[in-house]
Amino acid sequence: ELTWREVWQTAVDSGVLISQILIIVAAAGAYSWLITVSGFPQKLVEYSASLGLQTWLILLTINVMLLFFGSVLEPPAAILILTPLLVPLTQQAGVDQIHFGIIVTVNLAIGLFMPPFGLNIFATHALFGIPLPQLYRGMFPFLIIYLIALALITYIPAITLFPLKFLH
Repeated sequence: ELTWREVWQTAVDSGVLISQILIIVAAAGAYSWLITVSGFPQKLVEYSASLGLQTWLILLTINVMLLFFGSVLEPPAAILILTPLLVPLTQQAGVDQIHFGIIVTVNLAIGLFMPPFGLNIFATHALFGIPLPQLYRGMFPFLIIYLIALALITYIPAITLFPLKFLH
């Protein structure tokens, strides 16, 4: 149903979008390399160990940080930026890395509609014209449910790791 002109325009638009994504991925790769070479993750792990923080407190801090970053960054960008910093910290704390990946995913998904900056809040506002206060009120009960679910997922690893027992 497309004309050749529309096919060409779609290809050009796709090329522009893909190039933007690849620029972000390349910049994140360079950032990750710089962070790794600088030794900052190791210093963060050493600092955390010197504080003697318990695992639950480290996970709480990471949750709060991920919720904030999830509300101001898109999930792929947040993952590319934060993973090189947080993985060594969680490994040192003894957190299973599959469990940690699920924690990151859930945090960033909640962050998309976390007031006041959640990207999906503004997308909904722009698309449907719903006033922000009305969106916040309607979203609040669901946000509470998601935060309770996040706490359960974070502090009861068996919830996320249980299905893996069937793979062995």
